[in-house]
Amino acid sequence: MDSRIESIIAREVLDSSDLPTVEAELLLKSRIRTRAICPAGTSTGSNEAQELRDGAKEWYDGKGVSRAIKNINNEIQQALIGKDACQQEEIDALLCKIDNTPNKSRLGANAIVATSYVVAKAGAKVHNVPLYQYLAGDNEFCLPMPWILIISGGLHAGGNVDFQEYLIAPICAKSYRELFYITWKINRCAEQILSEELKHTLAFSSGGRLAPLFDSNEEGIELLIRAIQKAGYKPGIDVLIYIDVAASHFVNNKYYNLSSEKKQFTSLEMINYLSSLIQKYPIHVIEDGLGEEDWNGWSTLTDKIGSKVELVGDDLFVTNPDRLTKGIEKGIANAVLIKVNQIGTITEARETVNIAKNNRYRTVISARSREGAEETILPHLSIGFGVNEGKLGRPCVKNEFIRIEEEMLTKNVAYSYSWLKK
Repeated sequence: MDSRIESIIAREVLDSSDLPTVEAELLLKSRIRTRAICPAGTSTGSNEAQELRDGAKEWYDGKGVSRAIKNINNEIQQALIGKDACQQEEIDALLCKIDNTPNKSRLGANAIVATSYVVAKAGAKVHNVPLYQYLAGDNEFCLPMPWILIISGGLHAGGNVDFQEYLIAPICAKSYRELFYITWKINRCAEQILSEELKHTLAFSSGGRLAPLFDSNEEGIELLIRAIQKAGYKPGIDVLIYIDVAASHFVNNKYYNLSSEKKQFTSLEMINYLSSLIQKYPIHVIEDGLGEEDWNGWSTLTDKIGSKVELVGDDLFVTNPDRLTKGIEKGIANAVLIKVNQIGTITEARETVNIAKNNRYRTVISARSREGAEETILPHLSIGFGVNEGKLGRPCVKNEFIRIEEEMLTKNVAYSYSWLKK
C-alpha cells in the first residue's frame, strides 16, 4: 500500500465551544483519507506552544484561524507531499524544523498539531490497526484511570471560585462502562445536594459542568465528598478526589490572590494552605498548586506533601521535555500533565511521557476545554503512550474508551486497567 502523502488541506471548523479551530485532511496516494481537529484551551500556560489566530475582530472576535489554515495548505503541504505518512517522527521533526521557533508561533501550534494528528491517523489506517495499537507498537495495553470533572471553577466558570476543577475517579469500578455510570450517579447526587439541600440555583460552566457560586474553595471539595457519600461510596477509598488549583491564574507579584475567600497568600502561606487541605480532606491529586514560575515554592511544596499526594505539573511543565527535565533535576512535583497541543507534535509529547516514566513520574493525559466535537483521538493517545491516568472531557471521548474496551474484549486482546491490581 502506497503510504506517501498526496495532499493535505485544512479548513476552519467549530470546536465544542462554537469557536473556530483547524481541521486537517490528508490524502495518501493509496487513496486513504483521514481528518483530525486541533483542540484549544480556555486556560493556558504562558509557556505553551502558541496558536495562530487571525486577530480580525469582524470574524469570530479575532479568533479565526485562516492564517494557520493557509500555512497548512501552502508551506506544510509543499513540505509533506511525497513523504511517508508512516514515518511519524520524521514528519514531526520536519514540522518543527520548518516552523523554526521555540513555541510553534510562526506556522501556529494549531496548524502543527492538526497535521501531526492527521498523519498518525493515516499511518494507523495504512497498517490496518486501531490508532492506539499503532502508537503503542509492541508495548502492552494498559487502559488509564479516568478522572471525570464534576465541578468547574476559575477561568472555566467565570471565576465563581479560584480553583479551576474538582474531579473524581471511581477506582471501585471494574470497567469503563461501570466507571462512567458511577460518575454519572455522583454528578446527579451533587446536583441534588445543591438544588434540594443547599437551595442553590443550578449554574453550569461553558463545558456543561456544575459551576456553583461558593464562598470558598473548600466548599467544592465538601460537595464532592457529600455527593460521593450520597451515591453510596467512600471518598478516598472507592472514589478518589482530584483538585486542579491552576494557581498560575491567580498569582500576581508573587502573591496568591484567592478572590472568592478574600485572602492573599505568600508562596509559603499557599503551601501551608494546600497542606492543610490534604490533612482535612481525602484529596489524592493536586494539580498546579503553585504558579508556573514559582520553582522554589514547588520544591518546598514537593518536600512537604509530595509523599502524600500526587502533585501534577500542567502550566509548570506544559508537556515540554526541557521543563520537565528541569523539574526532575530540582525534585519538583511527581507527575506531569500531557497535552499534545501544549508542545505541538505527537512525537514531542511522547518524549515527555518517556522522560516522566524513566524518572518514575506519573503521567496524566488531558483533554482541553475546547475540542473538536467529534474528535476521539485522546483515548488512542492515552493507551498508545501508556499513561497512568486521563482527564476526560466530552461524551464522545468516554464513548471511544467504551468502544476500545469492548473491541479488546471481543478480540481477546490482552489488556489491564491502571487502577486495578493484577
